[in-house]
Amino acid sequence: MALFAPSKSLAQLFTDAGSMVHLNTGALLHVNGDVEVNGGGFFENNGTIQLTGNWTNNSGNTGFVPGLPGIVRLLGGPQQIGGTSSTLFYDLDLAGTGIKSTVVNTRNEGVLSLNNHELALNTFRFTVQNTALTAITRTTGFVSCVPGSTAALTRATDQTAAYLFPIGSSIGTSRYRPVEIKPTSTSANQFDAGLMNVSPTGAGYSENAIDTSVCMVNNAFYYILGHGLGSDVPTITFYYDTLVDGAYNAAAHWSGLNNLWTGTGNNVSIINPAPAFCSVAMSGWSDFNPKPFTLAHRRPLVELVSLPGYCKNDTAIIHATPGFNSYDWYLNGTLVHSGPDSLYAVNGLAANSSMQVVGHKIVACDGYSSTIPLLVYPGGGVSAGPDVSMLFGDGVELIASGGTNYQWYPPLGLSCDTCSSTMANPTASQGYTVTTYDSHNCRLIDSVLVTVNFNSSVYIPNIFSPNGDGVNDVLFVMGHGIRTMELVVFDRWGEKVFETTDQSQGWDGTFRGQLLNPAVFVYQFTAELDDVVQPVVSKGNITIVR
Repeated sequence: MALFAPSKSLAQLFTDAGSMVHLNTGALLHVNGDVEVNGGGFFENNGTIQLTGNWTNNSGNTGFVPGLPGIVRLLGGPQQIGGTSSTLFYDLDLAGTGIKSTVVNTRNEGVLSLNNHELALNTFRFTVQNTALTAITRTTGFVSCVPGSTAALTRATDQTAAYLFPIGSSIGTSRYRPVEIKPTSTSANQFDAGLMNVSPTGAGYSENAIDTSVCMVNNAFYYILGHGLGSDVPTITFYYDTLVDGAYNAAAHWSGLNNLWTGTGNNVSIINPAPAFCSVAMSGWSDFNPKPFTLAHRRPLVELVSLPGYCKNDTAIIHATPGFNSYDWYLNGTLVHSGPDSLYAVNGLAANSSMQVVGHKIVACDGYSSTIPLLVYPGGGVSAGPDVSMLFGDGVELIASGGTNYQWYPPLGLSCDTCSSTMANPTASQGYTVTTYDSHNCRLIDSVLVTVNFNSSVYIPNIFSPNGDGVNDVLFVMGHGIRTMELVVFDRWGEKVFETTDQSQGWDGTFRGQLLNPAVFVYQFTAELDDVVQPVVSKGNITIVR
């Protein structure tokens, strides 16, 4: 049967009866009812076929000769594309009223004009083979799928530009939530997209099963994405309505291996004022198995900052990213502090220490830090030597090791307080500490005790400094085992300026209540000792310095 422009045919049922139907350019076949393509039949369509009923293809072929730029216009109310064979349309134009639906996999080579209609794929696929960006047009129309099915809108691509997938649903809360897929090359690729307008939990993808990169996923709907042909790693942008869906800043992908939603990386989120769509984009994406994706809240990252290294027993001040309502601090995996401050002081650091922090926000989107090791330098081993004993007045050598530069404290009775080896001659038992630093500038300290034994000995210092500084201000007779004693001090003219028979009574450098000037004085001393038969008699000089 051949129809030539401007011829017009009207019928309530049009069937090709298994034969070929040819429409020339400009020809119009209007069917006020159904069109059936039966066994072996097909259309050579260069014109327009419009129908108010259903399209059924039982031909055993694609129903059309490929490549001919004909139009099929669905002009009625609710209409269906079905049959036992998949139809390959060229241009498919949705018009009239009502939802247009498919009950078989369907393709087209030209333009899919949705206009203001829903194309319900049910559980089937619709493939747009035309790689032009304008191969799908719409005003408010969209393509829908039955939740839980493998239905999807498929587009072929060969450009590095954003291809629109106008997907939506009229099930429950009506939604139009498009996706754009932007390939990275001009190679042949084929991508799928569908909106599942139900809770992911109800479909077997629990919204509570999330990894640590996200803290919340959309519980109202999710997307199905696939990559059936090619090897591009595209940028995929999800669009949503923040007034209805809430605000999101990330996308998540269902991991079949771990059975949880995992973050898709460094997403780019754009929040626009209503009524414009907001978006979340993920770039360089390659994993489409399994196919569920959804909008998510990125779990905020808490950064920890500390010094590169610490000395043993130091205090480390650890800084966390500010902006959280409270923080939980973990030292070596144990909770050690909770509070609102974004810094924490770790006292008494030991080797092999590590810190982690959890930041809490009011909106139940906690942030986790990675665990950072705190490098604690082991430090060397400085030694002040073993504790030693000495007889009063004899002196003893102290030798430090394990460092380079040394500081002894106190310097009292030492021949050198900055040498590794020093002579100690204290007048009473004295503890000394030695300090040095290792290559990390860590302070190393050790101590030694010098015990002074008197053993019926006697000693009179030859110099003292009564200047009120609390050190060596009073001259005493030093010794042990003294039964009786007498000390007399004369000035250079022979006048007696001090006298005592009591070892506990010292000379403070005064005479008749006045401080004497620095000078050299002469003393006479006699004593009886417990373990010495003969009395001790001595003379000598005593020098006052200021």
